[in-house]
Amino acid sequence: MCKKIASTSSACFARTLFGVDYGTFVWDIKHFSALRPNEQKSTQITSPAGSVLSTSIFLTNASSYRMKILIIPAHRNITMSECRIFVLDAAGITSELVEDTMFLDTNKMWDFPFSLTKEKLTEKKNLYLSKDVLTLKFEWAMNLGIAYENTELCNYRINS
Repeated sequence: MCKKIASTSSACFARTLFGVDYGTFVWDIKHFSALRPNEQKSTQITSPAGSVLSTSIFLTNASSYRMKILIIPAHRNITMSECRIFVLDAAGITSELVEDTMFLDTNKMWDFPFSLTKEKLTEKKNLYLSKDVLTLKFEWAMNLGIAYENTELCNYRINS
């Protein structure tokens, strides 16, 4: 007959791999001063890993014409994405930075929270709009989902 029951605890740790696509590109938006409210300029980028992003910029009707940037991923398996957008000055040096993280729905576009206005940029056109070109640098990382279906590592331990 058992007189004492020993209590034990255990721990299990498992790990898998996720696919991540990193990319960077520079977008020169020509004739920026001629851009009107709700007029859209767009470009499409393909990363080295093959992910496609459609990116659009337009000005709102709000005072000072706030800039809006929309990012639309073509890859339907993206679950999370991080993006940093820099405004490059005439010397190619980053001077303004906006960054955001987005958990993407398959049918959702990313309305990037960009607070710069056309007015602010045109006030400093010698700095930001050399030859009437606004230069934006994008850096992103996209989680493409599970890259390896099996468990890569599993540890199990009983603590007594």
